[in-house]
Amino acid sequence: MAGYVEKILLRSAKIRARYDELNGLIDAPEITADGRYWRRLSAEREGLEEAALAHAELLKLHGELSRCGEELNRVADSDLRALIAEEAESIASRAEQVTARLSEALLYAEITDVRGAVIEIRAVEGGDAAESFSFCLMQMYAAYAKTNGFEFIAVDAVYSAPGRLRSVDITVPCAGAYARLKAESGIHKAVGFGKDRRTAFAAVSVFPAVDTDGTEISEKDLRIDIFRSSGAGGQNVNKVETAVRVTHIPTGTVSICQDERSQLKNKERALKNLAEKLARIEDERVKAENAEERKRQRENSNKASPVRTYDYTANGAYARGGLKAELASVLAGGIKPFVDAALLNQIDKN
Repeated sequence: MAGYVEKILLRSAKIRARYDELNGLIDAPEITADGRYWRRLSAEREGLEEAALAHAELLKLHGELSRCGEELNRVADSDLRALIAEEAESIASRAEQVTARLSEALLYAEITDVRGAVIEIRAVEGGDAAESFSFCLMQMYAAYAKTNGFEFIAVDAVYSAPGRLRSVDITVPCAGAYARLKAESGIHKAVGFGKDRRTAFAAVSVFPAVDTDGTEISEKDLRIDIFRSSGAGGQNVNKVETAVRVTHIPTGTVSICQDERSQLKNKERALKNLAEKLARIEDERVKAENAEERKRQRENSNKASPVRTYDYTANGAYARGGLKAELASVLAGGIKPFVDAALLNQIDKN
């Protein structure tokens, strides 16, 4: 056990160091001034926090165990030795619990992708049963999100009747959601579903949510021109160079403001308008990219090799590779065993 504790402490030391570094960065004025960068670092810190805190606690307990061992080696009194041994046993028990917690936390902390997720669920084959099964899947992901403290936003839901879902888009805008859920992509198969014990298929597509709010603009990518306004506003506006044109060189996007008497105010408004334009451009790019990803995932959906089979006749849920869990637990959001197995597989590949 001692060897494993030392191994996991060594493995988590880098995460603790990065967590401490992020704490310093996030409080820096130049970071807080850049909203998008600050949110990205905050999301990374959030993903590392559980592992970093468990590392600190286990490191402390490991030190206390070493101290107890040293005292046992130098103390001769039997009563005192018994007290030290009892204390060491208590510390070891706590250390075992923290080690298990740290081991699990590392599974998520070592996944560096902190993007949120967008989940699309579609009824594929099985008529009404497929639509009812799709509704069950949406409830399953909602329960999983709630258990993990994730936000869950269902949009563009198309129902054929209450409890029968043709399709839905679900946004889970929380750090690490995409890394955890991307292996859910593919066909989900229900066996013995409903009163008629039918077989039904639903397709799940998962792709990353991209933050387009607060678009980063580097000063080196800007060209700022000052010129004389041609608009209304009085003699000062027309005779003094107060108008501002800001060009975003990489995209060629231009923003001009000449409404204010002050050059500084015109510049501020032009920059704000440019950021909004670039955010809209990025939003359109992301939508197009996600549309391509949806198409790819739909084309790759294979009913012969489902991501997971939900056997209502045997109360079991089965995934590729032989992993199984109780159906009722899975439908109640208990997909963690499948998520963890996919993450371990991803870590092994890396």
